[in-house]
Amino acid sequence: MHIDPVGAAIRFAVTLGHLATGISLRVLAASYKLGFWNFWNFPNCLGAIDGKHVRVCAPCHTGSAFFNYKEYFSFILMAVCDARYRFTVVDIGAYGRDSGGVFVRSQFGSQLIQGNLFLLPPSTLPGSEVLSPHVFIADEAFPLKDNLIRPYSGTNLTPKQRIYNYWHSRARWVVENAFGILAARWRIFGKAMECSVDRAQDITKAYSTFVYPITSALVTVWIDGDLTNPGRLTASQATRTGTLVHDCLKEYFQTVAGKVTFQDAALHRGSVN
Repeated sequence: MHIDPVGAAIRFAVTLGHLATGISLRVLAASYKLGFWNFWNFPNCLGAIDGKHVRVCAPCHTGSAFFNYKEYFSFILMAVCDARYRFTVVDIGAYGRDSGGVFVRSQFGSQLIQGNLFLLPPSTLPGSEVLSPHVFIADEAFPLKDNLIRPYSGTNLTPKQRIYNYWHSRARWVVENAFGILAARWRIFGKAMECSVDRAQDITKAYSTFVYPITSALVTVWIDGDLTNPGRLTASQATRTGTLVHDCLKEYFQTVAGKVTFQDAALHRGSVN
């Protein structure tokens, strides 16, 4: 698991800020969560999560362990991305066929669900007095947990739920684009890697750290890549707190502080699913 993703320049800047101002490291860390609010209008968001299949040639003596539902051999790359398409957590190595439960069994996923990541404490949503936990956002393949939020599912969603899904999907788009940037920049991900699985995983770890220097500016168009979604990553049940946080954010996007003028027009045009 790659848990030291922050570049030397950012680490140096944080260190200087801490030494010069005396501000606690927790407060400095909080400044980095502002990216999702400033760029994507999603408050208290620590990162967007997703997973992809990385193709490999059929490994020796592994049976069908790496053979996924798409009918090729792979392992799963799971990652967390910040608001600027930079990977902040990379978890590599789950068997390609083990889509269900991969997130819960991963080091990052298990620690997040168990509440052992020492996340920032709850804070008020911007422009309001509503206290809310800090969350990671993901798609429908992930569970709804205290600090992990997914879109509302179903076909008969209320207007409020559809607007929430719009902002959720817009913010989560960064991790999809980060994978697209990775695959488009490093064409080795466009075909099965002709090396051992261990070597392929080392290559993936190395190249995933090289995404963020290339994307100093925000990407405003979809970048398509060759990495494939692994399908449902867990069958874990939703928590009560996660449901409450979900609904709290849904209501926040209806307030003066949280809404944007064009969201109602987009809803009526059908641009919001």
